[in-house]
Amino acid sequence: MARVVTVYCDNNGRSAAMEASLPQVFPASPLYQDAAESWCVITGTRGDFGDWHTVTSPLLSIVLTGEWEVETECGAKFLMKPGDMLFAADTTGKGHRSRVVSPVPCTVAGIGLKSLPASLCSLLPG
Repeated sequence: MARVVTVYCDNNGRSAAMEASLPQVFPASPLYQDAAESWCVITGTRGDFGDWHTVTSPLLSIVLTGEWEVETECGAKFLMKPGDMLFAADTTGKGHRSRVVSPVPCTVAGIGLKSLPASLCSLLPG
C-alpha cells in the first residue's frame, strides 16, 4: 500500500488533512494519464521551513529521501517519509506549512496537476 496524505480546504475555509492508503496495482497502469502540467525536485536540510502557503493548482509530492513534516491550519501534523505522497488540494484559505525534520537532506519530487483526478477526489470527505 502507498501512503497518501491529502491536504484540502474544508467547508469552513480552513486547511484540513486526512490519511489514506492506495493499493499498489501490478502490472502498473497509468492512473492520471495526461494529468501532469509541471514538475520539480526540491531538496532541503534540517530546519528549512515553508511558512503558511496554498498551492496554485493541485500538487502531488513524493518524498524521495529524508523526512518532512506537514501541518494544516486545523493543527494536524503528518511526518512524511520516503515513499509517502502528499496530495495538496488547498488552493484557497491559509493553506499548510512544512519543515524538514530529518538529519539528512529531504528530497521531494513535485508534480503539478491540471485538475483534481477523480481517484484522488474520492479521498476527500463530502
